Amino acid sequence: MLKPMDAVTALSLQVAWGADEALDMAPLDRLSGVPPLSQTAPPLPGPNTSRIAAAATLAPPGGPARPRRTGTAPTQALAQAADLAGLEAALSAFEGFPLKATAGSSILGSGPVTARIMLILDAPRADDDRAGRPLAGPEGTYFTRMLDSVDLPLDTMRVGLLVPWRPPGGRPPSAAEIRACLPILHRHIALVGPTLLVPLGTVAARAVMNSTDSLRKLRGRWRQVGVPGLAQPVQCLPMQSPEAPMAAPACRKEAWADLLCLRLAYDEMSVTLSR
Repeated sequence: MLKPMDAVTALSLQVAWGADEALDMAPLDRLSGVPPLSQTAPPLPGPNTSRIAAAATLAPPGGPARPRRTGTAPTQALAQAADLAGLEAALSAFEGFPLKATAGSSILGSGPVTARIMLILDAPRADDDRAGRPLAGPEGTYFTRMLDSVDLPLDTMRVGLLVPWRPPGGRPPSAAEIRACLPILHRHIALVGPTLLVPLGTVAARAVMNSTDSLRKLRGRWRQVGVPGLAQPVQCLPMQSPEAPMAAPACRKEAWADLLCLRLAYDEMSVTLSR
């Protein structure tokens, strides 16, 4: 006979399955038993009941339920903000996009607004969502140490996100979510006006470079990328995500080569700007 799991084991299992956030307004004791169905939901209509009668039975007391909104693309005030402060305010005030309803924070980015190097992540991680800033977790600490190894401090760079809200369970953002949020990133890049653009990971690299190639094909050399709102193309160097070299030692050789490439371009840029 199986023994019931204790609370810690049950919570650990939920975290392993990806249920790492509680979205209910009040805590629910799932070890005390489940109330009968008759106490938790109204009875379903019988087979001879019309759809109109069923809708009336399930409607709230205040009247018929409104159609559920599937979300709208945040492209108006967000994509036309005059400065980063306006873009951040519009992002915080925006409602109606499904991802925002499940995320804890709306994260535009971090770092100096006049940075010459801009890093692009695909979406916030769990630690980022809680802290309200990108690269807030262990992968951010590891990536900061990587940048320090070539004397490129993270706090001198601007960090942006392809999608400003964390997808539920930390899943990758969908193609529809990326399309909807891409104008926000384009406006973010245009307002910063970086000289060097560095998308981190396959999802960010493909979206920024409008490509379907693998990261292995895209990384390793600089390419010019056009960004709406900028008069000139930007030099772009795709790199691995911060988690890749942290989790897989085999990725560190390529990560180191990309860092040296970034450092060389930064030195050349500095010489050009000093003339």
